[in-house]
Amino acid sequence: MGTKAGAEKGCYEDMSISMSDSRRSCLGNRIPFPSKCVGKRRAPEGWLSHSSIGRLQAIVEHENQEARLITWPMVDTEKGFVKDLDSYLSHRGTLELRKKELLHMRWTERVWMPIQKNIRDHHLLCQGKEAEKMRSAVLHYLEHCNTKGFVSLESYDPNEYDPFLHLISGPRYFKVSTPSLKDPLLLQSRDRTREMRTVLHCQTG
Repeated sequence: MGTKAGAEKGCYEDMSISMSDSRRSCLGNRIPFPSKCVGKRRAPEGWLSHSSIGRLQAIVEHENQEARLITWPMVDTEKGFVKDLDSYLSHRGTLELRKKELLHMRWTERVWMPIQKNIRDHHLLCQGKEAEKMRSAVLHYLEHCNTKGFVSLESYDPNEYDPFLHLISGPRYFKVSTPSLKDPLLLQSRDRTREMRTVLHCQTG
């Protein structure tokens, strides 16, 4: 009996050991130990290495430098064109201003100054005429006062003395005549007036 129990016990121990070994082997295949995972980390697929990134950066820098070399002459040409255009516009503005100044100077010399001279001469002539007219009226008034002794504007004899006679140089200054205006707004009214005059002339004979 004792031998049989010992044999069964040994068999159970062997089975438990074999099961534990098989379980350990399965777990070892599925989940690795942390030390093994940390030491054997694999690089992700599709990532670039440092050397590839460096080569790409060098290629991009070279292309940028070539682009700058190509665009620099164009930029310099554009800057020169803009500078020349600004200079041309400034010079053109100066010429236009100078042209206006010369035109104003010629207009002043040929138009404004002669007109001003004529106006000044006419004004001086009129002043001389008015002064002479006033002097004649005052002398006439003094002569009449010396004759009569006293003269009042409220009671005077126009046959002896008329103070307004010397202020009127001629009837032409009081005659106002204007030519017939060809105003299109008055054509209908003028035609109607002409017709009415014709009818009235026919009725009255």
